[in-house]
Amino acid sequence: MTLLFNIDRARKAMEKQGFDFLVSTTSENVLYTSDICWFNTDVSQKLFPMVTLIPYETDLEPTLIAPKSLCSCTTPDSTWIRDVRHYGEFKFATADKEATLSPTERKYLDIVQGRGTDRFKLLQEVLEQKASRQARIAVDVYDPAFPKEYSWKQAPEILTEVRMIKTDEEIERMMHAFRISEETVNVLLEGLRKNERQSVITRMIEESIASQGGHAVVIDIAMGRSGGMVYAPHPEYRARRGELVKYDCMMTYKFYCSDLSRMISVGLPDSYSRQLFEAMSSVGDRIIEIAKPGIRTSELFSEGMRTARDKLSDFDAQNLGHGLGITFREPPMIELADETLLEPGMIVVVETPHFVVGRFGFNMEDPILITVNGCKRISTLPRELFIA
Repeated sequence: MTLLFNIDRARKAMEKQGFDFLVSTTSENVLYTSDICWFNTDVSQKLFPMVTLIPYETDLEPTLIAPKSLCSCTTPDSTWIRDVRHYGEFKFATADKEATLSPTERKYLDIVQGRGTDRFKLLQEVLEQKASRQARIAVDVYDPAFPKEYSWKQAPEILTEVRMIKTDEEIERMMHAFRISEETVNVLLEGLRKNERQSVITRMIEESIASQGGHAVVIDIAMGRSGGMVYAPHPEYRARRGELVKYDCMMTYKFYCSDLSRMISVGLPDSYSRQLFEAMSSVGDRIIEIAKPGIRTSELFSEGMRTARDKLSDFDAQNLGHGLGITFREPPMIELADETLLEPGMIVVVETPHFVVGRFGFNMEDPILITVNGCKRISTLPRELFIA
């Protein structure tokens, strides 16, 4: 199985801070460290808590701790982690004696029939087998029920920093997600040209995403003046000729995110709309032009703001982009307060939001991959004003 987790970077971070183990408990970090693609929501993690334990020493096996109720999708066949252990109780009805069980069913039955315990006791058993009492353990979110015999430190920044640099598998998933998103622009144009209602076009886009193995999260089709209020759905509205449409597609593929925005003019745009589009798109163009390893994200923000205000004196924004991965907004942020140095392997979404209440909303979002020599756009869509 291809490793999703950037384990070498994680071990370097553990070495730097003197940790012997790294424990993950949040939904996104368990997904990231295990590649169990069953869940990625806080609700799921509260209902079916999982834990991963990553040792610094390479001769120790990482461990996944999962509930018995999910043992059919948390086996060594579904994750790169070989040491998978299950906790809790799970009630079931057995087949009659004449039934022939498959190897998978037999393995499932062996797990759920085994001795039950809670996840904290199981974690203690794992640590007793793999760690000395002097072990220092970093955890993303500390729980008072963790074994007291060990030294714990809440250090969420470790996995935050590790996740900023994408592995080849992560980049592949995200590029696939963006291909799916790009196709929805054609679906949107088709719906606008047919003068369909907002709700109908939204359903068309959701069906397109699902047919390609993706999952739609937010489909924002802001038509005309409603776009000036950021998210203000009007299901029965049909775009009128001369209006601008702000389109924002947030979807996932194998739990990795795509966040893509484009502007569409219904019919030919007026001169004001055209000038605004050219001004705003030049901001993103400039950020993409200068993005490279060693540049701070705050520098990207400052240069973007300077470019914007040269063309639009009243332009203001809190940020001009953000990191992307398992979640839609994660470090680094393109904002004045973020001093993160860009590194090869980072994926950042460059965006230029501008909302004119009573007229329309504007945004262009483009993902870029930081490379050794600079950056490259992930999206193949032209950075232009589309005409419907």
